[in-house]
Amino acid sequence: MAALLKTVRQGLERTPGGLVLPTGLLTVDPLRMREFTHMLVRGLYYHHSGEPLPQGTVLHSHMSERDTESILVDGTVRAFGPDVQRVKADLGAGVLRYEAILSTVARGASAWQIEFGQMQWLIGKNTPRSVVGRRFVATMPPAPTDEGTVPIQETVSG
Repeated sequence: MAALLKTVRQGLERTPGGLVLPTGLLTVDPLRMREFTHMLVRGLYYHHSGEPLPQGTVLHSHMSERDTESILVDGTVRAFGPDVQRVKADLGAGVLRYEAILSTVARGASAWQIEFGQMQWLIGKNTPRSVVGRRFVATMPPAPTDEGTVPIQETVSG
């Protein structure tokens, strides 16, 4: 934690109303953040479904702008069909908030929106940068295979 606090620096943030206010800035390694978020989703999936994600499940994640959340949720519900389990939690009085849709038909298929406190992320190297507040994670189980079939293997002849 001490190493993390050393990376905090003073910065300025422009509000939607045009005011410029002082704020703390923190640099985060995006790959480590993605790994952390994926581990978190694996644990939350187990917590809510009672079973781990199937082996071979692919996790895809990206930062989500607040105004696109309803589109992502609606699209997920349409993709999973009517048999879904919805979960929502706020842990630590706003420290970690998440919302998820888990398919009850396709084991391992789920979609998550995770918010870490009131943290806002500035994305992009150019100004103006996008301000995003949530991480979206989708879990996609491996394609089912018929019992007794052998997967096709590619061979290279030389």
